Amino acid sequence: MIKEVYEVGKVSMKGELERYNKWVQKAQGTRIGGSGSSSPQDDSNMFKKMGGSSATYTTPRQPLVTPEKLQQEGIVEKNKGNDYFTKSKLHHALICYRRSAQILEAAAGMMSSNKSKRDVAEVTRQCSIVWSNMAECNIRLDRFGCAEKCAREALKLDPTSDKALHRLTVALESIQQHSDDTTPTQQQQ
Repeated sequence: MIKEVYEVGKVSMKGELERYNKWVQKAQGTRIGGSGSSSPQDDSNMFKKMGGSSATYTTPRQPLVTPEKLQQEGIVEKNKGNDYFTKSKLHHALICYRRSAQILEAAAGMMSSNKSKRDVAEVTRQCSIVWSNMAECNIRLDRFGCAEKCAREALKLDPTSDKALHRLTVALESIQQHSDDTTPTQQQQ
């Protein structure tokens, strides 16, 4: 019984799949097998049969995700992280900041090929701020090694960031202090 259902489904689905593929290819302005045998009237009827109107169909020319949308998304995530930070929910803030950094870095990568240097610099500056904020969260969580890495990343993106430089200094001093505190204990053993 299952084999019979499979065979019936295979035959009927094949026809539906072929019809759908023809419709998609016609919608994109191409013909199957390179032959242009159908007329514009056939295309119009095809759209109407599929529930659309050929007069309203347009081929998408813009990418679905633009660098500007990514930049906005990254800033929204950064602001969420700032809200969590003010509520002392540092782990949640770190998650938002990490997402923000990834999104902003993707936006900067997309912008670098076709946008002005000023736009790319602004996104890079925002990304530096996010990395600096991650450094502060890690300092408050006593994760000084992570804080150091985040602060260095922030400085790599914006070498003029005073906050990132301060947070790097705090992280390095804390790492040094921690190693000084553990060294005498290790020598006594």
